[in-house]
Amino acid sequence: MKIICTRQNLVQGVSTSQRGVSAKSPMPILSGILLSAKGNTLTLEATDLEMGIQCTIPCNVQEEGSIVLPAKYFGEIVRRLPDSPIQIESAEGENAIIHYGQSEIAINGFSADEFPVFSNPQGNTSFTMPEEELKEYLRQVLFATSSDENRPVFTGILLEISNGILRLVATDTHRLALGKKIYLMI
Repeated sequence: MKIICTRQNLVQGVSTSQRGVSAKSPMPILSGILLSAKGNTLTLEATDLEMGIQCTIPCNVQEEGSIVLPAKYFGEIVRRLPDSPIQIESAEGENAIIHYGQSEIAINGFSADEFPVFSNPQGNTSFTMPEEELKEYLRQVLFATSSDENRPVFTGILLEISNGILRLVATDTHRLALGKKIYLMI
């Protein structure tokens, strides 16, 4: 794999996908982010086997490939890099070299073949919504979620799409919040 991308895009992709990394896991590979370069995009994926986050950023792909890099170290490195084009190169599949300016950093990773398969939701319903709009709808119902981890079903938000209507529902058994938005399905 050999890619060149901007620091800003890389920081955004790493910080977004890093939220899906497992904090404590018996599988060391779950502490990493899968980087997959194909076409003109870099896809970053992270999962804790319960939740997964996938983020795609634009980049110049010179050689397609993939590697899993430790999220903690990779995130720290990317955030501290100067604002210049960044080149990431991995030849063997388990080691990556990050080039920037006149410097380079070597980081050990994992083979992408070991990373758990990212499962896509079943069904044929999908929709597109601007990020800021989705955040606003989530904020409207988030106050009603529980912070008690003993009852995990109440710590989340139900997102339901039916008949062109997007519904968000949250409850902690004392409060109930419902948000609706009419949307066109794609």
